[in-house]
Amino acid sequence: MALTYFKNLDDEAKRRYVSDVLKRCCEAWNVERVVDIVDGDVQALGFNSSTISMWVSRPTMPWDFVLTTAMKCKVSLDYLLLNANRPVDVNDTESLLIPISNALQECVEFGVIDQAHLLIIIKRIEKEINNETLIEKRAS
Repeated sequence: MALTYFKNLDDEAKRRYVSDVLKRCCEAWNVERVVDIVDGDVQALGFNSSTISMWVSRPTMPWDFVLTTAMKCKVSLDYLLLNANRPVDVNDTESLLIPISNALQECVEFGVIDQAHLLIIIKRIEKEINNETLIEKRAS
């Protein structure tokens, strides 16, 4: 057997993995179920409900569906397939600050930023994000 990630999973692990990928695809489309996706006049991107349920029950990775979701929803395949590089809501200050804080912490670990300045920098960034968000809300 090939030494690849998906093929080496047992059937139950494959079902969980496919199910998790489909959940992230639904999140990208902002729906609860794949069958709820509507793109133009097409329901569920043209896949019928038995095909969709078979993806999990067999389990089979719906590569075309996942790729189409990535392209149409403008989300990364890393996020859909690996739950990495999660999309960030620019209106949610906390979701913006977490990756920024993590990056700054790495800078501290590499000696680029002094640990004593880290909290001050993060607070300043948070203030700027909040100011920009407030300006955008007033403009709309």
